[in-house]
Amino acid sequence: MWKDKLLVEETLDVFFRKEGEHFFEKGVGELFRLDSDVEIEMHFKRVKGGVKGKGRIKFSMHLVCSRCLEEFPVEVEKDVDVLFCEEGVKVRKEGEEIELTKDELDVDFIDKRGFIDMKEFVEEEVRLAVPLKPLCHPHCKGLCPTCGLNLNQGECSCEKEEVDPRFAPLLELKKKLAQGG
Repeated sequence: MWKDKLLVEETLDVFFRKEGEHFFEKGVGELFRLDSDVEIEMHFKRVKGGVKGKGRIKFSMHLVCSRCLEEFPVEVEKDVDVLFCEEGVKVRKEGEEIELTKDELDVDFIDKRGFIDMKEFVEEEVRLAVPLKPLCHPHCKGLCPTCGLNLNQGECSCEKEEVDPRFAPLLELKKKLAQGG
């Protein structure tokens, strides 16, 4: 059974299944659409200063290709390793600039009452699974910049004169000289 908040006393093994459509408010998931329930299998253990969580998250979604704008399905199954720190635990001095390590990027927080916000954690993991530039396949040809035809579905009849934009002014000059002007 799904719980938005989770309290870990010593150790806790959980398996949750949550309907994907209930994770995101309207308008939040515009870059993707969840197609399945989100399954989370985690082992939590109380450690000094917080709770360590390790497990797997699994779901499927549809993304929009950044080249051809077609939707395509993606299956996601990834390992999760996170530390939930108690609020108020200072990780570094205020104002001190340091480069974050991989370990520091995997930190979330427990609220003042000792609960882990699972809804926020899972939403973050789903968002992190979305690539910055989703592609339906590595060799996607994209759209024709002139007519907008999806070039994966066939060639268009547009003129394919490729000119380096840096040389466009020289091409214009050549045309003017050819016309005698």
